[in-house]
Amino acid sequence: MLPFDRPGPLIDEVLIGAALHGAQESLEDMPELFERIPAREAVDGDEDYVIGDDDWDAVSDGFDDACEWDEWEVPLRQGHPLLPAVLAQRHPFTWFDGGEPSGAGYLQRLSGLVLDD
Repeated sequence: MLPFDRPGPLIDEVLIGAALHGAQESLEDMPELFERIPAREAVDGDEDYVIGDDDWDAVSDGFDDACEWDEWEVPLRQGHPLLPAVLAQRHPFTWFDGGEPSGAGYLQRLSGLVLDD
């Protein structure tokens, strides 16, 4: 079971997100490392659906949709405008703790784009 397929600490999703970015860069720099890894076959009965080496957007979008913590990508983006607000709400030492995940829409609420009732 992958870290984003179940409730868990924020750090799990940050680390998987960092690994995704690193794998994409490695593929671009050293494609020979990935030659023996086959394309991923269809998952939901769609025989025409295959994820290949050029489908990083689909992989990233799928990961983002499955994540429990909406802010997983903020610390990975240099100069992200919401990083100070995320750090004020959740100190990095707490990223290893369990607890209730932030869920979808957290960043919009944090930035004031969505008002809570």
